[in-house]
Amino acid sequence: MINLLQQNIGVKVKLLELFCDIDDYVKALNKNPNNNFLLISKKSCRGFKPRMALSELMTILVLYHSSGFKNFKVFYYYLMKNHKNDFPKLLSYSRFVEWMPYCLIPLTHFLKNNFVQCTGISFIDSTSIAV
Repeated sequence: MINLLQQNIGVKVKLLELFCDIDDYVKALNKNPNNNFLLISKKSCRGFKPRMALSELMTILVLYHSSGFKNFKVFYYYLMKNHKNDFPKLLSYSRFVEWMPYCLIPLTHFLKNNFVQCTGISFIDSTSIAV
């Protein structure tokens, strides 16, 4: 029981660190007038903005790609069940998927600028493609 609690606390700390890094990055992008093409303020057809912040959306996407889940829908329902306190304004699955394209450019920019360069070791899929 204690090991499970310590593992859970470790996940919470890493989640908080990741969110803080992404949130600081989004705030820095908002302050820089040259990067206004990165942050698209999309509104729905009724003119509403999303309940979740861009940094929260990006955090969930980074968590998914760093998790062992193969299916985003399963991961999202796991997130809704186990991390509701971490994301109190969590959108429904269909609404989140609708907002995902608006995270693409800022998320790509964040990942490109915050992760280390390739060390030269790469994995290649050698599946043959019928031509």
